[in-house]
Amino acid sequence: MIDNNDREVKRREARKRWSDKNPNYSREWALKNKEKTRKYLQDYRAKNLERIREISRLSAQAWRKKYPDKSKQGALEYYYKNVEKIRLRRRVGAQELKKNLLTHYGNAEYACVTCGESRSACLSLDHINNNGYLGRKENGLSGTRLYQYLKANNYPKGFQTLCMNCQFIKREECREKPLKQLPSLIELANGNCKIPNIY
Repeated sequence: MIDNNDREVKRREARKRWSDKNPNYSREWALKNKEKTRKYLQDYRAKNLERIREISRLSAQAWRKKYPDKSKQGALEYYYKNVEKIRLRRRVGAQELKKNLLTHYGNAEYACVTCGESRSACLSLDHINNNGYLGRKENGLSGTRLYQYLKANNYPKGFQTLCMNCQFIKREECREKPLKQLPSLIELANGNCKIPNIY
């Protein structure tokens, strides 16, 4: 009795013999039947898109690991050939990220939560507790990096969308309030206390 494995081995051998005798058959058939081939490849890609992406990702990762110098050199060459295109894509991506973030922190509206201003050039992200300097000091987070961080961390609380006018008004109001909270001159002279960054 013939085992299934033996049949498969014999089929492969027969296929190999036939392809050795007819090396260009597949290519010629594909050229004669371009529309059929195109349709087949489109359908195959649609059905197996995730698998194709995963295989492609893994093979690219393996190649970069095997040839790190070529990989870096290729990336640099691509960058210098396409500088304008890359910068434009980054700029558009950063603007889209900012718009999504300000919409989220603007209570689902792309506008200032205080006055309703909606011009893009006027809007900015405000730290509700006036502690933005801490994030910049500890993590170096500002601008697009801050937006990426907030999105990656599922939009944490403590932020709101304000226009620049409302930001300045809030800053002036905050300057007046903390005077009572400032440390005494004696504490400063002894070095026990630092002036909080309120500006």
